[in-house]
Amino acid sequence: LLHVVAASLLYLITKETTKQTILAMVASLIFVILAVHHENILWISGFSSLAGSTSALASIYLFFLFLRRSRFAIGWFVLSLVFSALGLLWYEGMLAMPLAIAAVLIFFGKKRQWWLMAPFIVLIPIYWWIRTAANAVPPSGNYGVRLSTLPFNVIGNTIGYIGMTIVGPYSADFFAGL
Repeated sequence: LLHVVAASLLYLITKETTKQTILAMVASLIFVILAVHHENILWISGFSSLAGSTSALASIYLFFLFLRRSRFAIGWFVLSLVFSALGLLWYEGMLAMPLAIAAVLIFFGKKRQWWLMAPFIVLIPIYWWIRTAANAVPPSGNYGVRLSTLPFNVIGNTIGYIGMTIVGPYSADFFAGL
């Protein structure tokens, strides 16, 4: 169900950015059938990234609604911020959300609106404080970013995702045998 919500949000965002219904439908359909999502949909251990991504998509769409300046603009902004925070609580990869909001501002916002980024950026130290207070393990190993292994991770992940997209989950057997 959450995957369908994410696909619906992708449809709305694509339609908002391109104004093309067919393109939005094709993009969300590809998202739904893409084999690379099977782990997040079928395994409970992958649920956090699906919930985080869905929260991120909701945050981006609500931010678009805010930029329209309707009479509910402040509400859309607050909800966008809330969903951004929820995304962080689900999955630490959502630390990149301020970059997504910045991209929306750059391409679809008005000039001199950079102050709108501040609440989204403030979420990062708040998240880090909560994580530290909870004695959570700092990002490291396979889940953190090390500059020394970054090029290998980027290349390996790119090859893996292309394989998953073209062949489906069966490509994992090929890579496991290497």
